[in-house]
Amino acid sequence: MNNAQRALRGGLRAATGLIVLGAAAAGTVLVTSASLPTVRNAPLSVTASTQADAVRSIVCAGSFAELGANPQTPDAAVPTGTAAVTQVGSTDEKSELKRDVPGGTAPMVLRASGTNPLGAAQTQTLDTATLRGLTATACVEPANEQWLVGGSTALGSSSTVTVGNPNTVPATVKFSLFDTAGEVASSQTVGVLVPAGAERTVALNGFAPGRDGLAVRVESTGASVTAALGLSQTEQLSPKVADIETRQLAPSTRLVIPGPTNISGEDMHGDGDGGSAGDSSGMVVRVLAPGRDGGTATVRALRPKGGAVELGTVKLKAGALGQLKVAKWPADATAVVVTSDVPVVGGVLGTASAGGFSDGGWFAPAPEIAAGTPVAVPIVADGQLVIANDGDSTATVTLDQGDGKQTSTVSVPAGASVIARAPKNAQLVSDQPVSAGVRVVKGSGIAGYPIMPAEVRARTITVFTD
Repeated sequence: MNNAQRALRGGLRAATGLIVLGAAAAGTVLVTSASLPTVRNAPLSVTASTQADAVRSIVCAGSFAELGANPQTPDAAVPTGTAAVTQVGSTDEKSELKRDVPGGTAPMVLRASGTNPLGAAQTQTLDTATLRGLTATACVEPANEQWLVGGSTALGSSSTVTVGNPNTVPATVKFSLFDTAGEVASSQTVGVLVPAGAERTVALNGFAPGRDGLAVRVESTGASVTAALGLSQTEQLSPKVADIETRQLAPSTRLVIPGPTNISGEDMHGDGDGGSAGDSSGMVVRVLAPGRDGGTATVRALRPKGGAVELGTVKLKAGALGQLKVAKWPADATAVVVTSDVPVVGGVLGTASAGGFSDGGWFAPAPEIAAGTPVAVPIVADGQLVIANDGDSTATVTLDQGDGKQTSTVSVPAGASVIARAPKNAQLVSDQPVSAGVRVVKGSGIAGYPIMPAEVRARTITVFTD
């Protein structure tokens, strides 16, 4: 091939390349300039209420379950005695949970639809050769994570966790235990399968023996559950304390605990001025920071006219249970507030004595009741309603039977806690956020529980359609 032929072929190749590139460029222009489909109509949205057909379930734990009551089955918790349930609000359905060991008052499930307030609580007096004390606890909604703070597995003490599953599917429940040294080794924690429609009681003494104080995280998968802490204590082979503690939910930087006291005397009824209260007789505040960081918690006592009294501070190590022994309890105080720079859970041990006997009851934090929200207030026999206002404004609280009859109004100053008289089957509405609980002091017995508003859920959902 001569030079002329090579030049001609090269020119043809170059021209062909230019034609191809030009066509590609033209194609690109055509593609990018072509009209694309557009959405002519906005998506339709439909807003639906989650409240209209919602069903709320609460579970009452039933009779106190005594560990080792039957010598042939020392690891089994045997229901003992009869528990009395107080209910406020109507229900659509009532049912019972099955126990491994029958007896006593069965665990009860109360279900109600709609947004009408529903609440219940139970109480039981124990006086046997092995148990002595007064118990009172709120009936609560199931949850997938909850906390119990109180009790002991030291010599002479027994602690159990009772778990109820009101659902139609089984739940797998894990217990994580914490003491003053930190979280108990994972090899010592315990899990249990709770069948649908059943209740199980697990002894903590075998998994964390010899602990002077405990906190328990209860986590469930498969179904949400309820949990209650059962406590008993003997001294020199004689029964001294029996109690059931209500659970609490997520850790918070502020805990309001209505009701605890240190009181003694034969007459401890009325508006809290009977008997005597003051110097410590074993009152204890326990606080746990379950996160990665430690911190400091400040403990205050609220009084009827305001002017909180600082009881002390608790230095918190991450994951370890902290404790404050109350040196002096103000005679007119009716609530404890714990504020912390890290989220915490906690509880307060109240004490009572009379006639040569004494008792202790663990008081759990009360959820905040939002302003303008009606809440059922179940008050068991001999119970006193305690309303705490840790806010900055005076709260005006209305108590009635839900039908406008027997209405009373209570003024709770900012930073105060008062004992209020409430009608039977009462509902509570406040113009400011408050917390409430019930304290029961009868003879040498003491117990208490928080008032439980319905768990907050989204009231509406929005669904978008094409």
